[in-house]
Amino acid sequence: MNTRWLAYALALSALMMFGYACKSDGGGITYLTVLQVSPEDARTDVQVETRVGFQVDAPIDPATLSSDTFFVTDPQGAKIVGDLGLDEDDPSVVVFKPDDPLDVITTFTATITTELAAQGGATLQEDYDWVFKTLDSEWGLSEWIESSGTGRSDDQRIVVDAQSNAIAVWEFTTTLTGSNPPTGIWSSRYTRVDLWGQPEQIDAGDGGSRKPSLSADDAGNAFCVWEERKDDGSQESTIWANRYEVDQGWGTPERLQASVLPSLRPAVAADPDGNAIAIWVELEFPSNLQVVRARRYDLGTGWGANEPIDTMPTPSVPSAVDVQMDGVGNAIAIWAENTRPTDGGNGEVLWANRYVAGQGWETARRIKSDPETRAQNARLALSPNGEAHVVWVQYSDTPTATPEQRRRNIWTV
Repeated sequence: MNTRWLAYALALSALMMFGYACKSDGGGITYLTVLQVSPEDARTDVQVETRVGFQVDAPIDPATLSSDTFFVTDPQGAKIVGDLGLDEDDPSVVVFKPDDPLDVITTFTATITTELAAQGGATLQEDYDWVFKTLDSEWGLSEWIESSGTGRSDDQRIVVDAQSNAIAVWEFTTTLTGSNPPTGIWSSRYTRVDLWGQPEQIDAGDGGSRKPSLSADDAGNAFCVWEERKDDGSQESTIWANRYEVDQGWGTPERLQASVLPSLRPAVAADPDGNAIAIWVELEFPSNLQVVRARRYDLGTGWGANEPIDTMPTPSVPSAVDVQMDGVGNAIAIWAENTRPTDGGNGEVLWANRYVAGQGWETARRIKSDPETRAQNARLALSPNGEAHVVWVQYSDTPTATPEQRRRNIWTV
Protein backbone atom coordinates (compact mmCIF):
# COMPACT_ATOMS: atom_id res chain seq x y z
CA MET A 1 0.00 0.00 0.00
CA ASN A 2 1.05 3.58 -0.47
CA THR A 3 0.83 6.25 2.24
CA ARG A 4 0.60 9.22 -0.13
CA TRP A 5 -3.20 9.24 0.26
CA LEU A 6 -2.68 10.02 3.98
CA ALA A 7 -1.76 13.72 4.13
CA TYR A 8 0.28 14.40 7.24
CA ALA A 9 0.23 17.76 8.97
CA LEU A 10 3.54 19.62 9.10
CA ALA A 11 3.69 19.35 12.85
CA LEU A 12 3.27 15.60 12.69
CA SER A 13 5.92 15.34 10.00
CA ALA A 14 8.35 17.10 12.30
CA LEU A 15 7.44 14.70 15.10
CA MET A 16 8.07 11.70 12.88
CA MET A 17 11.63 12.86 12.19
CA PHE A 18 12.49 11.78 15.72
CA GLY A 19 10.97 8.29 15.38
CA TYR A 20 8.01 6.70 17.10
CA ALA A 21 7.10 7.76 20.62
CA CYS A 22 4.08 6.50 22.60
CA LYS A 23 2.64 8.71 25.32
CA SER A 24 2.57 7.84 29.01
CA ASP A 25 -0.15 8.53 31.55
CA GLY A 26 2.48 9.45 34.13
CA GLY A 27 1.91 6.25 36.07
CA GLY A 28 4.14 4.04 33.98
CA ILE A 29 1.48 2.88 31.50
CA THR A 30 2.23 3.72 27.87
CA TYR A 31 -0.57 4.31 25.34
CA LEU A 32 -0.74 4.61 21.58
CA THR A 33 -1.57 7.99 20.05
CA VAL A 34 -3.52 8.45 16.82
CA LEU A 35 -1.53 10.88 14.70
CA GLN A 36 -3.69 11.17 11.58
CA VAL A 37 -6.90 9.79 10.10
CA SER A 38 -8.27 9.71 6.57
CA PRO A 39 -10.79 10.88 5.58
CA GLU A 40 -10.50 13.72 8.06
CA ASP A 41 -12.93 13.79 10.96
CA ALA A 42 -16.24 15.53 10.09
CA ARG A 43 -15.42 15.80 6.39
CA THR A 44 -18.62 15.96 4.30
CA ASP A 45 -17.44 15.57 0.69
CA VAL A 46 -15.80 12.14 0.66
CA GLN A 47 -15.93 10.18 -2.61
CA VAL A 48 -17.86 6.91 -2.53
CA GLU A 49 -14.79 5.02 -3.71
CA THR A 50 -12.34 5.89 -0.95
CA ARG A 51 -9.88 4.32 1.44
CA VAL A 52 -10.21 4.74 5.20
CA GLY A 53 -7.18 4.63 7.45
CA PHE A 54 -5.06 6.05 10.22
CA GLN A 55 -1.54 6.33 11.58
CA VAL A 56 -0.42 5.80 15.17
CA ASP A 57 2.87 6.63 16.84
CA ALA A 58 4.32 3.10 16.93
CA PRO A 59 4.55 0.06 14.64
CA ILE A 60 1.39 -2.05 14.95
CA ASP A 61 1.39 -5.72 15.90
CA PRO A 62 -0.30 -7.30 12.82
CA ALA A 63 -1.71 -10.12 14.97
CA THR A 64 -3.98 -7.57 16.69
CA LEU A 65 -5.29 -5.95 13.49
CA SER A 66 -8.70 -7.29 12.44
CA SER A 67 -12.24 -6.22 11.63
CA ASP A 68 -12.87 -6.29 15.39
CA THR A 69 -10.13 -3.78 16.20
CA PHE A 70 -10.65 -1.38 13.27
CA PHE A 71 -13.89 -1.10 11.33
CA VAL A 72 -16.20 1.28 9.48
CA THR A 73 -19.96 1.23 10.10
CA ASP A 74 -22.98 2.70 8.33
CA PRO A 75 -25.78 4.65 10.08
CA GLN A 76 -27.46 1.36 11.07
CA GLY A 77 -24.27 0.07 12.71
CA ALA A 78 -23.51 -2.54 10.05
CA LYS A 79 -19.82 -3.06 9.32
CA ILE A 80 -18.59 -2.26 5.82
CA VAL A 81 -16.87 -5.23 4.16
CA GLY A 82 -13.44 -4.72 2.62
CA ASP A 83 -9.70 -5.38 2.66
CA LEU A 84 -7.80 -4.40 5.81
CA GLY A 85 -4.05 -4.33 6.26
CA LEU A 86 -0.87 -2.52 7.26
CA ASP A 87 0.92 -0.29 4.82
CA GLU A 88 3.79 -2.26 3.31
CA ASP A 89 6.22 0.64 3.79
CA ASP A 90 5.10 1.87 7.21
CA PRO A 91 3.75 -0.54 9.87
CA SER A 92 2.27 2.36 11.83
CA VAL A 93 -0.29 2.99 9.05
CA VAL A 94 -3.52 0.99 8.63
CA VAL A 95 -5.51 1.10 5.38
CA PHE A 96 -9.05 -0.21 4.81
CA LYS A 97 -10.44 -0.45 1.26
CA PRO A 98 -14.20 -1.20 0.99
CA ASP A 99 -15.17 -3.93 -1.47
CA ASP A 100 -17.96 -1.77 -2.95
CA PRO A 101 -18.52 1.97 -3.33
CA LEU A 102 -20.01 3.52 -0.21
CA ASP A 103 -23.57 4.81 -0.26
CA VAL A 104 -23.89 8.42 -1.38
CA ILE A 105 -24.71 11.26 1.03
CA THR A 106 -24.30 8.94 4.03
CA THR A 107 -22.48 9.42 7.34
CA PHE A 108 -20.04 6.64 8.28
CA THR A 109 -18.18 6.03 11.54
CA ALA A 110 -14.64 4.64 11.74
CA THR A 111 -13.59 3.02 15.03
CA ILE A 112 -10.23 1.91 16.46
CA THR A 113 -10.62 -0.18 19.60
CA THR A 114 -8.32 -0.66 22.57
CA GLU A 115 -7.69 -4.24 21.42
CA LEU A 116 -5.35 -2.93 18.72
CA ALA A 117 -1.77 -3.06 20.02
CA ALA A 118 1.68 -1.90 19.03
CA GLN A 119 4.53 -4.34 18.62
CA GLY A 120 5.70 -3.29 22.08
CA GLY A 121 2.27 -3.98 23.59
CA ALA A 122 0.97 -0.40 23.90
CA THR A 123 -2.73 0.17 23.18
CA LEU A 124 -5.09 3.14 22.97
CA GLN A 125 -6.26 4.49 26.29
CA GLU A 126 -9.85 4.36 24.97
CA ASP A 127 -11.65 3.57 21.72
CA TYR A 128 -11.08 6.19 19.02
CA ASP A 129 -13.94 7.20 16.67
CA TRP A 130 -14.32 9.66 13.83
CA VAL A 131 -17.03 10.31 11.26
CA PHE A 132 -17.20 11.37 7.62
CA LYS A 133 -19.94 11.84 5.03
CA THR A 134 -19.86 10.71 1.41
CA LEU A 135 -20.33 13.27 -1.31
CA ASP A 136 -22.37 16.40 -0.87
CA SER A 137 -25.70 17.41 -2.34
CA GLU A 138 -24.32 20.03 -4.72
CA TRP A 139 -24.49 19.67 -8.50
CA GLY A 140 -21.23 19.42 -10.42
CA LEU A 141 -20.36 21.35 -13.55
CA SER A 142 -22.23 20.57 -16.77
CA GLU A 143 -20.18 18.82 -19.45
CA TRP A 144 -20.46 17.67 -23.06
CA ILE A 145 -20.54 13.86 -23.37
CA GLU A 146 -21.27 13.29 -27.07
CA SER A 147 -18.26 13.99 -29.21
CA SER A 148 -19.63 14.83 -32.66
CA GLY A 149 -20.62 18.43 -33.24
CA THR A 150 -21.78 17.99 -36.84
CA GLY A 151 -25.25 16.56 -36.23
CA ARG A 152 -28.10 16.81 -33.75
CA SER A 153 -28.88 14.81 -30.61
CA ASP A 154 -32.41 14.21 -29.27
CA ASP A 155 -34.51 11.87 -27.10
CA GLN A 156 -31.88 11.35 -24.41
CA ARG A 157 -32.38 8.79 -21.63
CA ILE A 158 -30.29 8.01 -18.53
CA VAL A 159 -30.24 5.36 -15.77
CA VAL A 160 -28.16 4.95 -12.60
CA ASP A 161 -27.33 1.56 -11.06
CA ALA A 162 -26.88 0.52 -7.42
CA GLN A 163 -23.14 1.34 -7.58
CA SER A 164 -23.82 4.95 -8.70
CA ASN A 165 -22.62 4.28 -12.25
CA ALA A 166 -24.75 5.66 -15.09
CA ILE A 167 -25.54 4.97 -18.73
CA ALA A 168 -26.98 7.52 -21.15
CA VAL A 169 -28.41 6.87 -24.61
CA TRP A 170 -29.69 9.27 -27.22
CA GLU A 171 -30.84 9.56 -30.81
CA PHE A 172 -28.20 11.14 -33.03
CA THR A 173 -28.86 12.62 -36.47
CA THR A 174 -25.59 12.55 -38.38
CA THR A 175 -26.44 15.36 -40.80
CA LEU A 176 -28.94 18.20 -40.83
CA THR A 177 -29.46 18.16 -44.60
CA GLY A 178 -32.11 16.30 -46.61
CA SER A 179 -35.72 15.42 -45.86
CA ASN A 180 -34.92 12.13 -44.06
CA PRO A 181 -31.44 12.44 -42.51
CA PRO A 182 -30.00 9.20 -41.08
CA THR A 183 -30.35 8.64 -37.34
CA GLY A 184 -28.72 6.24 -34.89
CA ILE A 185 -28.70 5.31 -31.20
CA TRP A 186 -25.57 6.28 -29.27
CA SER A 187 -24.48 5.65 -25.70
CA SER A 188 -21.92 6.68 -23.08
CA ARG A 189 -21.24 5.17 -19.64
CA TYR A 190 -20.24 6.97 -16.45
CA THR A 191 -18.34 5.40 -13.55
CA ARG A 192 -17.11 6.96 -10.32
CA VAL A 193 -13.53 6.13 -11.38
CA ASP A 194 -13.40 6.89 -15.11
CA LEU A 195 -16.26 9.43 -15.34
CA TRP A 196 -17.96 9.62 -18.78
CA GLY A 197 -16.55 7.26 -21.39
CA GLN A 198 -16.23 7.56 -25.15
CA PRO A 199 -19.63 7.60 -26.93
CA GLU A 200 -20.41 4.63 -29.17
CA GLN A 201 -23.16 3.69 -31.59
CA ILE A 202 -25.22 0.73 -30.32
CA ASP A 203 -27.71 0.16 -33.16
CA ALA A 204 -26.96 -1.66 -36.41
CA GLY A 205 -26.11 1.56 -38.23
CA ASP A 206 -28.85 1.31 -40.87
CA GLY A 207 -29.74 4.97 -40.48
CA GLY A 208 -33.33 4.88 -39.22
CA SER A 209 -33.04 4.18 -35.48
CA ARG A 210 -34.94 6.51 -33.14
CA LYS A 211 -37.02 6.84 -29.95
CA PRO A 212 -34.81 4.89 -27.48
CA SER A 213 -35.98 3.57 -24.12
CA LEU A 214 -33.48 2.54 -21.43
CA SER A 215 -33.41 0.61 -18.15
CA ALA A 216 -30.76 -1.07 -15.97
CA ASP A 217 -30.51 -3.68 -13.21
CA ASP A 218 -28.78 -3.18 -9.86
CA ALA A 219 -25.45 -4.50 -11.16
CA GLY A 220 -25.33 -1.96 -13.99
CA ASN A 221 -26.34 -4.21 -16.90
CA ALA A 222 -28.64 -2.23 -19.17
CA PHE A 223 -31.27 -2.72 -21.86
CA CYS A 224 -32.02 -0.28 -24.66
CA VAL A 225 -34.89 -0.69 -27.14
CA TRP A 226 -35.75 1.55 -30.08
CA GLU A 227 -37.77 1.69 -33.27
CA GLU A 228 -36.08 1.49 -36.64
CA ARG A 229 -37.85 2.88 -39.68
CA LYS A 230 -36.93 2.62 -43.33
CA ASP A 231 -37.24 5.94 -45.11
CA ASP A 232 -37.85 4.35 -48.52
CA GLY A 233 -41.64 4.67 -48.60
CA SER A 234 -42.21 1.06 -47.52
CA GLN A 235 -43.47 2.04 -44.03
CA GLU A 236 -41.38 -0.80 -42.65
CA SER A 237 -40.77 -0.15 -38.96
CA THR A 238 -39.32 -2.66 -36.50
CA ILE A 239 -38.39 -2.82 -32.82
CA TRP A 240 -34.79 -3.55 -31.87
CA ALA A 241 -32.92 -4.15 -28.61
CA ASN A 242 -29.37 -4.21 -27.33
CA ARG A 243 -28.01 -5.21 -23.92
CA TYR A 244 -25.08 -3.70 -22.04
CA GLU A 245 -23.14 -6.14 -19.85
CA VAL A 246 -20.77 -4.83 -17.19
CA ASP A 247 -17.11 -5.44 -18.11
CA GLN A 248 -18.20 -6.59 -21.60
CA GLY A 249 -19.93 -3.58 -23.14
CA TRP A 250 -22.82 -3.42 -25.58
CA GLY A 251 -23.73 -6.59 -27.46
CA THR A 252 -25.15 -7.13 -30.94
CA PRO A 253 -28.50 -5.46 -31.78
CA GLU A 254 -31.38 -7.87 -32.33
CA ARG A 255 -34.90 -7.43 -33.67
CA LEU A 256 -37.68 -8.16 -31.20
CA GLN A 257 -40.53 -8.93 -33.59
CA ALA A 258 -40.83 -10.93 -36.78
CA SER A 259 -43.14 -8.70 -38.82
CA VAL A 260 -41.97 -5.67 -40.76
CA LEU A 261 -45.30 -3.85 -40.53
CA PRO A 262 -45.26 -0.53 -38.65
CA SER A 263 -44.23 -0.99 -35.01
CA LEU A 264 -43.47 1.88 -32.68
CA ARG A 265 -43.46 3.37 -29.15
CA PRO A 266 -41.05 0.86 -27.54
CA ALA A 267 -40.47 0.85 -23.77
CA VAL A 268 -38.29 -1.37 -21.58
CA ALA A 269 -37.88 -2.05 -17.86
CA ALA A 270 -35.37 -4.20 -15.95
CA ASP A 271 -35.63 -5.77 -12.50
CA PRO A 272 -32.77 -5.75 -9.94
CA ASP A 273 -31.60 -9.25 -10.94
CA GLY A 274 -31.09 -8.59 -14.65
CA ASN A 275 -34.38 -9.71 -16.20
CA ALA A 276 -36.29 -7.29 -18.43
CA ILE A 277 -39.56 -6.73 -20.27
CA ALA A 278 -39.95 -4.77 -23.50
CA ILE A 279 -43.31 -3.63 -24.88
CA TRP A 280 -44.31 -1.83 -28.07
CA VAL A 281 -47.25 -1.20 -30.42
CA GLU A 282 -47.44 -3.39 -33.54
CA LEU A 283 -49.83 -3.27 -36.51
CA GLU A 284 -51.68 -6.57 -36.76
CA PHE A 285 -52.42 -8.01 -40.20
CA PRO A 286 -54.99 -8.45 -41.72
CA SER A 287 -57.15 -6.80 -39.03
CA ASN A 288 -55.15 -3.53 -39.20
CA LEU A 289 -55.50 -3.18 -35.43
CA GLN A 290 -52.76 -1.68 -33.27
CA VAL A 291 -51.76 -4.34 -30.73
CA VAL A 292 -49.59 -3.81 -27.64
CA ARG A 293 -47.09 -6.66 -27.53
CA ALA A 294 -44.38 -7.74 -25.07
CA ARG A 295 -41.29 -9.90 -24.74
CA ARG A 296 -39.50 -10.88 -21.54
CA TYR A 297 -35.73 -11.25 -21.22
CA ASP A 298 -34.66 -13.93 -18.74
CA LEU A 299 -31.09 -13.74 -17.50
CA GLY A 300 -29.21 -16.73 -18.87
CA THR A 301 -31.70 -17.64 -21.61
CA GLY A 302 -32.39 -14.37 -23.44
CA TRP A 303 -35.57 -13.01 -25.01
CA GLY A 304 -38.72 -15.12 -24.79
CA ALA A 305 -41.87 -15.27 -26.90
CA ASN A 306 -43.53 -12.26 -28.52
CA GLU A 307 -47.10 -12.04 -27.17
CA PRO A 308 -50.03 -9.58 -27.18
CA ILE A 309 -50.99 -8.12 -23.80
CA ASP A 310 -54.07 -6.01 -24.63
CA THR A 311 -57.54 -7.50 -25.06
CA MET A 312 -59.27 -4.75 -27.07
CA PRO A 313 -56.90 -3.38 -29.74
CA THR A 314 -58.12 -0.52 -31.92
CA PRO A 315 -57.11 0.89 -35.34
CA SER A 316 -55.55 3.96 -33.70
CA VAL A 317 -52.03 3.99 -32.29
CA PRO A 318 -51.90 4.28 -28.46
CA SER A 319 -50.66 7.73 -27.51
CA ALA A 320 -48.62 6.57 -24.49
CA VAL A 321 -46.86 3.30 -23.63
CA ASP A 322 -44.91 2.58 -20.44
CA VAL A 323 -43.66 -0.42 -18.44
CA GLN A 324 -41.97 -0.85 -15.06
CA MET A 325 -40.74 -3.85 -13.01
CA ASP A 326 -40.69 -4.36 -9.25
CA GLY A 327 -38.01 -5.93 -7.05
CA VAL A 328 -39.00 -9.56 -7.67
CA GLY A 329 -39.57 -9.58 -11.43
CA ASN A 330 -43.25 -8.66 -11.68
CA ALA A 331 -44.17 -5.92 -14.14
CA ILE A 332 -46.96 -3.51 -15.01
CA ALA A 333 -47.55 -2.05 -18.47
CA ILE A 334 -49.86 0.84 -19.35
CA TRP A 335 -51.06 2.38 -22.60
CA ALA A 336 -53.55 5.02 -23.73
CA GLU A 337 -56.21 4.00 -26.26
CA ASN A 338 -57.65 6.75 -28.45
CA THR A 339 -61.44 7.26 -28.46
CA ARG A 340 -63.95 9.51 -30.23
CA PRO A 341 -66.21 11.45 -27.84
CA THR A 342 -69.90 11.57 -28.79
CA ASP A 343 -69.84 15.28 -29.63
CA GLY A 344 -66.50 15.37 -31.44
CA GLY A 345 -62.93 16.01 -30.43
CA ASN A 346 -60.56 13.42 -29.04
CA GLY A 347 -60.38 11.25 -25.96
CA GLU A 348 -58.34 8.48 -24.39
CA VAL A 349 -58.92 5.66 -21.97
CA LEU A 350 -56.01 4.14 -20.05
CA TRP A 351 -55.32 0.43 -19.90
CA ALA A 352 -52.99 -1.60 -17.69
CA ASN A 353 -51.83 -5.19 -17.55
CA ARG A 354 -49.72 -6.99 -14.95
CA TYR A 355 -47.03 -9.60 -15.48
CA VAL A 356 -46.56 -12.07 -12.62
CA ALA A 357 -43.11 -13.66 -12.48
CA GLY A 358 -43.32 -17.37 -13.19
CA GLN A 359 -46.93 -17.13 -14.42
CA GLY A 360 -47.19 -14.59 -17.22
CA TRP A 361 -49.50 -11.74 -18.18
CA GLU A 362 -52.92 -11.29 -16.62
CA THR A 363 -55.96 -9.78 -18.40
CA ALA A 364 -55.75 -6.11 -19.33
CA ARG A 365 -58.12 -3.76 -17.51
CA ARG A 366 -59.11 -0.12 -17.82
CA ILE A 367 -57.74 2.23 -15.18
CA LYS A 368 -59.26 5.40 -16.69
CA SER A 369 -62.63 4.59 -18.29
CA ASP A 370 -64.05 7.98 -19.30
CA PRO A 371 -63.81 8.12 -23.13
CA GLU A 372 -64.95 11.75 -23.30
CA THR A 373 -61.72 13.29 -21.92
CA ARG A 374 -58.07 13.27 -22.92
CA ALA A 375 -55.43 11.34 -20.95
CA GLN A 376 -52.11 12.61 -22.24
CA ASN A 377 -48.49 11.90 -21.31
CA ALA A 378 -49.36 9.04 -18.95
CA ARG A 379 -46.43 7.97 -16.76
CA LEU A 380 -46.07 4.91 -14.55
CA ALA A 381 -44.07 4.40 -11.33
CA LEU A 382 -43.70 1.04 -9.57
CA SER A 383 -42.22 0.49 -6.11
CA PRO A 384 -39.90 -2.45 -5.30
CA ASN A 385 -42.81 -4.18 -3.52
CA GLY A 386 -45.13 -3.82 -6.52
CA GLU A 387 -47.26 -0.78 -5.65
CA ALA A 388 -48.04 1.22 -8.79
CA HIS A 389 -49.07 4.81 -9.49
CA VAL A 390 -50.02 6.36 -12.83
CA VAL A 391 -50.23 10.08 -13.53
CA TRP A 392 -51.55 11.89 -16.62
CA VAL A 393 -52.89 15.20 -17.97
CA GLN A 394 -56.69 15.15 -18.30
CA TYR A 395 -58.95 17.65 -20.07
CA SER A 396 -61.68 17.89 -22.71
CA ASP A 397 -61.27 19.30 -26.22
CA THR A 398 -64.81 18.59 -27.45
CA PRO A 399 -66.66 21.47 -29.19
CA THR A 400 -69.15 21.75 -26.32
CA ALA A 401 -66.56 21.67 -23.51
CA THR A 402 -66.72 24.52 -21.01
CA PRO A 403 -63.61 26.58 -20.16
CA GLU A 404 -63.35 24.65 -16.91
CA GLN A 405 -63.48 21.32 -18.77
CA ARG A 406 -60.77 22.50 -21.16
CA ARG A 407 -58.43 23.27 -18.29
CA ARG A 408 -55.56 20.78 -18.14
CA ASN A 409 -55.45 18.99 -14.79
CA ILE A 410 -53.17 16.34 -13.34
CA TRP A 411 -54.95 13.08 -12.54
CA THR A 412 -53.63 9.91 -10.94
CA VAL A 413 -54.65 6.39 -10.06
